[in-house]
Amino acid sequence: MTKIDHVMFKQRVIDTCMGNDSWQVHEVPDHHSCRLGKWYDNLNSETIRSMKAYADLVTPHKRVHQSAKEALAAAEAQDGEAMKEALNALDAASVDVLGLLDELAREITADSGKAQQVA
Repeated sequence: MTKIDHVMFKQRVIDTCMGNDSWQVHEVPDHHSCRLGKWYDNLNSETIRSMKAYADLVTPHKRVHQSAKEALAAAEAQDGEAMKEALNALDAASVDVLGLLDELAREITADSGKAQQVA
C-alpha cells in the first residue's frame, strides 16, 4: 500500500506540473504526515527499526517531499528549468524510496525466516 501511495503522490505532482491538477505547495504533506511517514515515525518494532533499509529510508523520503514542493513552486512561478530539476530530483529520490522499501521487505522476510528456524 505504501508503494501505491508513493506512486500516486509522485503522479499528482507531475500532473500538477503539467497543468492537469491543481495541488498547491502548502497542501503537500511533509515526510512525517503522509502514510509512510506516519508508519515510519510510529513503528514500535525494534527489530525493524534496527534494519539498515529502515534507517536509510528517511533521507530519500524527505527528499521526495521537498522536491515535490520545489517542483510545484517552480511550476506556479512558470520556471520550467527549476521545475525540471525538481522533478528529476523527485524521480531520483523516488527510485531510492521504492528500492529501500523493497530492501526492507526482504530484510523483514529474512528476519522472519530466522525466527521460524529458531522456534
